[in-house]
Amino acid sequence: MKHILCLCSCMALLLLSAVVNGQYHKDASCGKSRSYKEYLNESAESKAQKQKILSDFLKEAAQFMEQKKDPNSSVFKSGENNNYIIPVVFHNIYGDENGPEYITLTQAEKAIDRLNQDFSGVTANVNGSHPDLLINPDCPDIADASNSVDTYCTAPLSTSTVDSDPTSEITPANISFKLAEKDPFGNPTNGITRTQDAISYASAGNGTPLREVIQWPRNQYLNIYIVDESNGSSSGIAFYPDESHVDSPTNIDDPESLPPDDYVRYRSDGVAMPYWSFLSAKDFSSNAKFASTITHEVGHWLGLRHTWGEYDSGDPCTYDDFDFLANINSSDFNDPAGFNALLSSFNDTPICGQHGIHSDVCEVRSESSCGVDYYYDNFMDYSPCHRTFSRGQVDYMECVLNSKLSERGSIQGNLPNALYYDPSEGYLPTPRVVFHSETFDEDLCNSGSIRNEIPIKLKNATFNSIFPINSVLPSTYYTMSIPAASSITNLTPEVQITGANTAVLRLKGTWQAANIEDIEGI
Repeated sequence: MKHILCLCSCMALLLLSAVVNGQYHKDASCGKSRSYKEYLNESAESKAQKQKILSDFLKEAAQFMEQKKDPNSSVFKSGENNNYIIPVVFHNIYGDENGPEYITLTQAEKAIDRLNQDFSGVTANVNGSHPDLLINPDCPDIADASNSVDTYCTAPLSTSTVDSDPTSEITPANISFKLAEKDPFGNPTNGITRTQDAISYASAGNGTPLREVIQWPRNQYLNIYIVDESNGSSSGIAFYPDESHVDSPTNIDDPESLPPDDYVRYRSDGVAMPYWSFLSAKDFSSNAKFASTITHEVGHWLGLRHTWGEYDSGDPCTYDDFDFLANINSSDFNDPAGFNALLSSFNDTPICGQHGIHSDVCEVRSESSCGVDYYYDNFMDYSPCHRTFSRGQVDYMECVLNSKLSERGSIQGNLPNALYYDPSEGYLPTPRVVFHSETFDEDLCNSGSIRNEIPIKLKNATFNSIFPINSVLPSTYYTMSIPAASSITNLTPEVQITGANTAVLRLKGTWQAANIEDIEGI
């Protein structure tokens, strides 16, 4: 089967001229533990380099946390509700366009909804069996399949502390996520790219080959890869920012020019998820235990470790999630006592020797680990009772977003490159066209005709607000001409209006060069 690739910029111009002028793996775990074991086997030189990276980061973090104490400080935040805003692009690497790993725009939007609900502290009880987990009394039971993600728990929740135990504290993070609205070239995008490549099946989530297929600038976007297999049977994998940091200057325009080691670290960025755990973000009636997998992996991307730590030998009750910072020499800091206090403030999760209970529903049992109850409701655990981050975890993620570490801090300054955004005014209701896909496929019979159509949507505009009132009704058709500079002939773009702000784009006719084996760049 051949493909005719339609670049978004080309078809956006055509449309604007018309309208403007799965498989369920029950016990799969996060792949990060497996990846971290590889790190433990690295050379002493490599470990020393990473320790220096963390030491430099902590000096930034200490300065930032001091600034936060000053009510008059101008600590940089941006966007709506004083949040940090992360533009997200989902790279859908699929093997078969009819396979379950081929995701839809609606599925991507639901996943973003879940991320925002989790990070804002709005999370419902997963099965009603543990009343203490019901954070918002207005939230219906998400195990009830009749309740959709669009209708449950829409009101943000303020921090609520039952007692000093962080397992009883709900800590909203001032971090929100939006699908990218501009691609790296400034063209409109729906926040999804689609690439057909067999690497989707290759369990390549923790390697550079997946990123070499496609990677948008990490100083502008969070890259999330949706594949058939991410890392064996794991539910996802993400790279810590200290793993993917390079010492070269930020805002690197040409990663391929980096030295080999830096190149690997630069490419080792983003999140990879198999389609089955990704889809759990919207499908609460099944796979509920994976519903917050995307939140768990983004937590790793922002520097968080598993609550029980990353070690698998010795006494597990002697390790904790922030022990990766324990080897930093406090004497390198101007205020060693303040530095140690900073580490203690991050490390507010109780020591636990293992992850919470694997289960398809939220089950809270009387068992404990290392003398305390399991931290079963933390997003960085494995229990399906996810509902919160700790205060220390939120502070740590915020420090990452105010640092040079893996260019995470550059994202805020680059928001206008990824979103329709004016830093002085916040989000603008900018009329624009969003494409649900960017690819037209040639008919299976190789006739040169096009067999599919592309749904499109007007954002912040309606057709009747652009055309004369009442002139545009459902099933109205508009045709236009291909630009003269294009090599396409005998194909006519056609737009069918299907609603107030929805339409369908088709290519009608037969392309005269149908016998060419590879049709690209259209």
